[in-house]
Amino acid sequence: MRALSMLLIAAGMAVSGMSPAAADTTAERLSKLVACHKALQEGDWQHTIALCSEVLQTGGGTDEEKAFALANRGYAYASSGDYEGAMSDFDEAIRLRPQDAINYTDRGEAYSALNQFDKAIADFSKAISLQPQASSSYYNRGMVYAESGENDPAITDFSEAIRLDPANQAAYRDRGAAYAQKNDYAHAMPDFDQALRMDPSDAFAYNNRGLAEAHQGQYDRALADLDAAIRINPNNSLAYFNRAYAAYAKGDRAQAANDCAQAIALDPNHGPLSYTSQTFRCTKDGPQP
Repeated sequence: MRALSMLLIAAGMAVSGMSPAAADTTAERLSKLVACHKALQEGDWQHTIALCSEVLQTGGGTDEEKAFALANRGYAYASSGDYEGAMSDFDEAIRLRPQDAINYTDRGEAYSALNQFDKAIADFSKAISLQPQASSSYYNRGMVYAESGENDPAITDFSEAIRLDPANQAAYRDRGAAYAQKNDYAHAMPDFDQALRMDPSDAFAYNNRGLAEAHQGQYDRALADLDAAIRINPNNSLAYFNRAYAAYAKGDRAQAANDCAQAIALDPNHGPLSYTSQTFRCTKDGPQP
């Protein structure tokens, strides 16, 4: 999210030298800009789009004001699933304000959602070059590396995110997941533990730690963590699959069958292959090795 205060200060200084009519027009435009940003902060995407569009349709204003309205509207478009509209707005915001790191960050997140990972990495890298002390940019780039299966650069970025902001709980959790993908449980487990100390309500951290414990043969601990993940988020199909895997490996075929059925019921559109690991499958006919 972008800050509005400096933009308003600059605009306020400009208004002081305007004619009354021009000052009124500018004040009205800025009022709409504030309302647009407020709607964004409240998560009201359609209202954000409408208000930001009003700002842009009035004409006038500085490049900074236009870029701010475009970036807010682009974020709202992306959040409501309209990535084509989002890209158009982010592209124009970057053309107007190429020095604003957050516009690259927002466009990078949109590229990531579209699985255009190379473009996402390029945008996050540009954001880092413009604002190298921003922990979130390293975290975002690390997530793209992790989603691409590039665990080593992901770990490097998550580590830098933590160095810059030791309170970045998600970076601990997701660095742990990247270590676990490498079967490096000696590093993964302390990261999961730290993530859960920082946020005991993080269902993803319980899920990831539970799966790592199951892969190490610690089935009782795995089941306890996966129970917690499901208790926090009962609609997490992956947690049910992972609990089915742990139960099956422990020899509890009945729980494994129930959890497989629940995983598929929660996520029926992706079929059995969504619930496949190297050693275990959930199908509509039940768990299979």
